[in-house]
Amino acid sequence: MASWLKEVEKHSGEDVTVIVLANKSDAAPEEIEVTDADIKKFEEEYPNLKVIKTSAKTGSNVDESFQDMTKKLIVKRNNSTQEEKKKSIGLKKLKETLDSSQTPGTGGDRGSSTSTCCQ
Repeated sequence: MASWLKEVEKHSGEDVTVIVLANKSDAAPEEIEVTDADIKKFEEEYPNLKVIKTSAKTGSNVDESFQDMTKKLIVKRNNSTQEEKKKSIGLKKLKETLDSSQTPGTGGDRGSSTSTCCQ
């Protein structure tokens, strides 16, 4: 799991919010690969990260996980300074970035004769 966190940090920037979901909590004990002891050890190593045991099959803790993430994001946003809020890419900035990559001649427009992508 530590290697996954390094990948998240590598590709996401500094202001990412992470929750860890241990799926298949509905599985038989002999089928579970990550034990409660593993989860406890992980939470001790990363005290700022909470592991939530979930089941996609039964829906157990799925809604709660999204609610927990939403609450964390709201608190984080409310506690941010104006400068930190400006650093956040946000959906508007992401849309602008995506839109500019679709401009003819920039490689993002499949129909453009100058595009080098997807030909």
